[in-house]
Amino acid sequence: GRGVSCSGGSPTISGCRITNNTASGTSGAGVYASGCALTLADSIVDGNTGSRGGGIAAESSQLTVERCLIKDNESRDDHGGGLYIAGGSITLRDNRIEGNVVGVSLGYGWGGGVAFIDAKATMRGNVVTKNRATTSGSGVFVDDGSDASLENELYVANVCGDSGSALFVDGLNASQT
Repeated sequence: GRGVSCSGGSPTISGCRITNNTASGTSGAGVYASGCALTLADSIVDGNTGSRGGGIAAESSQLTVERCLIKDNESRDDHGGGLYIAGGSITLRDNRIEGNVVGVSLGYGWGGGVAFIDAKATMRGNVVTKNRATTSGSGVFVDDGSDASLENELYVANVCGDSGSALFVDGLNASQT
């Protein structure tokens, strides 16, 4: 099952290691948040395997992740090897997102490191490296309806089968710049 599951409330998790959890057919094998305001700091989320968001998945939540290592997680579904964020908001600050994979068994997948779907996202000072997506956005995938701000980021050595190895933005309106 999942390492951590949050449904409501405002917990802070700090100085923890969340490792080697498996969540067959569900999102967020390491950490799952639904309708909560979760802060994860100074922690390691590694070696977890699930559907969307092998490491961390959040749906309709307010999530803050800072100074964490999110490494070697796998999504066996189509979005978010390291993190999958659907709805709500997230702030990712000063993290290392490394070696996460998405879509290997399916033959398609988006967002090896991070995938945002209809979410408000702020990324600042993260290192996103050595992640893999079989389709697009092996580092970061920003999908339809998302509002993402990225500042002082480093994207290096991400591998993608199709396009957008470091960053792929899907569904921009012509009026956006």
